[in-house]
Amino acid sequence: SLSTMGSLNALYKFNPFYKDYLPKGKNDLPFLTLVANLIGCGLFLIAALGFEPFWERKFGHGSPLFIAHFRLVIPFTIAYTFIMLLEAYCWVIKKTIISNLVKELFYRLTTTVFILLYILHWISLETFFVLFSYSYIPAVLVLVYVIYKNGGLTICSKISRATKRLHKKILIFTTYHY
Repeated sequence: SLSTMGSLNALYKFNPFYKDYLPKGKNDLPFLTLVANLIGCGLFLIAALGFEPFWERKFGHGSPLFIAHFRLVIPFTIAYTFIMLLEAYCWVIKKTIISNLVKELFYRLTTTVFILLYILHWISLETFFVLFSYSYIPAVLVLVYVIYKNGGLTICSKISRATKRLHKKILIFTTYHY
C-alpha cells in the first residue's frame, strides 16, 4: 500500500473531473498515478535492499524462514502494487467486476493450486515460496489485457490544464491518504 503513494485514491476522486474537463486522450491522471507507483516501487526496492541487514537483525531470530526468503517479498510487493493500480484503472473504465474477479478469485485459485501441488509433493517448499511470490504476475497480465481490450487508457505524459489547476488539491488529497 505504501508503494502506491496514495495515488490510487486521487485517481478515484479526480478522474470524473478529468474525464469531463479534458478531451479523450488528454487525461494525464493515469500517467501521473503510474509514475507515482513506479516511484513508490523504487523507494520500496531501495528500502528493501538497502536495509536488508537491518531486516535480518530485526527478524532473524524469530523468523528465519522470512530472512531466508526475504528477497521473494520484492516481486510479490511490486506485483501487488501493480494489481492495485490496474484495478483502479479498471474501475475508471467501469470494469469493476472483472477486476475483482481477477484480483480475488484468480489469485485464490492460483494459490490453491500451488498449495495442492505442495501437499501432493509435486513441488518443494522452496518452489512453493517462489511460485507464491510471483503469484500476482498472471493476474497483472490478465488485467493489462482487459484494459487493452476495452479501449484501454491513454497514457498522456503532457501535463494537462486540469493538473495545473488542481495539482495542489491533488497533492494534499494524495498526501492525506498516503
